[in-house]
Parts: sequence; C-alpha cells; structure tokens
Amino acid sequence: MGDIFDNLGKLWISYQGRKYSAEPYSFQKNKVVSEPFTFNVSYFLQGIYLNLHPTLYAVFIFSNGKRQRFDEGGVIMPFPPGVTTLHYIDRTVRQGDQIKVTENTKDAAKVTLAVIVTYRVSDPIKIFEIQQPVETLLSRIQADLKEYIRTHQYEDLISNGNFQVIDSELVAKYIKQQHENRYPLSKVFALIEVSVQEKEGDPLFIEKLKSLKSQVVDGETKIKIQDLNQKLATQEAEMQKIQNRYKADLDQQKAQSDMLIQKMRSEQDMELQRLRNDLQQAQDAWEQKQKKWLRSMEVIDSAVKSPYFREMEGAVSAVVNELKRSTGVDTSSDIPEGDAEEKTKAVTGNDENLDTVTERLRSLLDRKK
Repeated sequence: MGDIFDNLGKLWISYQGRKYSAEPYSFQKNKVVSEPFTFNVSYFLQGIYLNLHPTLYAVFIFSNGKRQRFDEGGVIMPFPPGVTTLHYIDRTVRQGDQIKVTENTKDAAKVTLAVIVTYRVSDPIKIFEIQQPVETLLSRIQADLKEYIRTHQYEDLISNGNFQVIDSELVAKYIKQQHENRYPLSKVFALIEVSVQEKEGDPLFIEKLKSLKSQVVDGETKIKIQDLNQKLATQEAEMQKIQNRYKADLDQQKAQSDMLIQKMRSEQDMELQRLRNDLQQAQDAWEQKQKKWLRSMEVIDSAVKSPYFREMEGAVSAVVNELKRSTGVDTSSDIPEGDAEEKTKAVTGNDENLDTVTERLRSLLDRKK
C-alpha cells in the first residue's frame, strides 16, 4: 500500500510541476548565487518537483542547516518536510570585468598590467563558505597581479628582448598557479582563461636599459677597433717597406738602363735600334709586373681596412708572402730546413701564384661586402 501511495504522489507532483517550464535566472553583476526562495514541503507528500534550467545548479538548505546540490530537475522524493530554502547557482562560463593595476618592479620600473578572467562555478556547495565570492575572486587576482610585478625584475617580465612587451603567458601562468593554491576559492571557481589585455612598461626605465646595453656594446666595439688599428698599422709599415724596396730597385734599374742607352748610342744605327727594341720589351714586362704589384697592394689595403679583416687575415698573409717573392724579398727563412724546392720558389717568386692569391682575396672581400 505504501508503494502505491508513493507512486501516486510522484505522479501528482510530476503532473503539477510540468505545468511550468524551467526558466533561466537573471543574476546581478558579479553575483553567481540567487536570492533565497523559501517554501514549505508538505508532510503529506514529502516531495517536490524541481524545474531547473540547464544553466543553473540548485542548492537546498534545510531547516537543520544541511545543504544538498542538484544538477538536474525533476521529481525529488523523499524530500524533508518543513521550511526549506532554495538557491540557484550560475553554472555558465562567465567573464569578469577588466582588472588593471600599476605597480613598481623590484628594480623600480613602473609596469601596468590589465587582465580579463573567464571562470565558472565548479562546486556550488562550497560557494556558501565565502562571502561575496566573485568580488573575493577578482580582488585576489588583482592582488596577484601586484605581487607578480613587485617580486620580479623588469627584464624578467619582458619577452624576446623587446623592452616594451610584457610576456602574457608568464602572467597568466602565475595567476592560475596562485589560484590553484588558494583554498576554498580554488574549489569554488575554475579559471578557464586569463587574458592579458594591457601590458605597458616604463618608458624612462626602458631608455635607461637601452642606454646601458648600448654602452656595453660600444665598449666592446672600441676594443675591437683598437685591435684592428694595431694590425692595420703593422700591415701599413710592412707595405711601406715593400714600396721603398721597390722604389730603390726601380731607381737602380733606371740608372742601368740610362748607362746602357748611352753606351749603345756610339754603336751602329742597326745595333742601336735592336737594343732599343730589347729595352722597350724589358720595360713593358717590368710595367706589367709593377701593375700586378700595385693591384695586389690595393687589394691588401682594402682587406686591411675592412671590418671583416680578422676573418680574411690568412688570405691577406698569403698575398703579402707572394708579393714579397714576386718583388725579390727573400722569404725562404720561413720555410723548414731541407725543403730545397720550396726555398727556390720563395726566392724566384711566381707571378701566376701572386695573381691567384690576389684574386682569391678580392673574391673573399667582395663576398663579405
């Protein structure tokens, strides 16, 4: 008989409850808990029909203070008779207002951060343990933002070497970690997303950082320039020696040519013409050598003045050595004992070798440019 009565009661409660459709509840700003709905449950039927919209949780608070959560509507039997209070809890994903703070970093740089937090209620029972839960959540996040800025150096907040851009991922990760360690707030709310809207650094501090880094770079550059100037001075002194030797040799050759011409003038006209022709050929060959030497020295000079000289130093040395050999400077002392063939090459020189190493250096210099 009792089962029959219970079934009839369920049918009656269901019939009466289905007359009304489940309606969404309109929550006020920053509110996720509805105002209380108080009603009496009959001692006769001891059951209710809950019309619950899918965007809501339902939490009943009984006269003894016990709370019970419902995620779906329908007939609820048995239900404690007497005075009962009902609260609706928002179960949708919500987006809070923008939270904006301006604070100084550990190294006294002023930073502005603004975030928007997307959240939802995950435990509608524990929400009653917190007064003003949404305001509490947002105020804690605001405090986290201030703490995040105060406990970091400015350069720890930026990304990709850009002094102006704050790393949004680091900010969001920090806020989520802080929230997970905060009980019972972390049980009540689940943070879906932390979106960084504004991220602004201190312009004066940024300029100071840039100036400091520029000074460091300038100091390193000055040291490199001094090293290059020293090497350049050494190379120029060596080139001057080569030019002086070349000029002395040229003067000596010219004097010998003048004496030969004076001697040949007294001989027969035919012999004089032949000797003049021979002399002209010798001068042509000498000019060709002279042009090759000058061209090599021009390439050496360009390489020495190049900012990439350090990378081409080996090629420059090769041209200088071949130039010494071509002009008659004895470089055989740099060749190991017993290598007679190499010593002969060093003394006699080779114009083809000089052309080869010169063109190699010129090609390397053009690529660097």
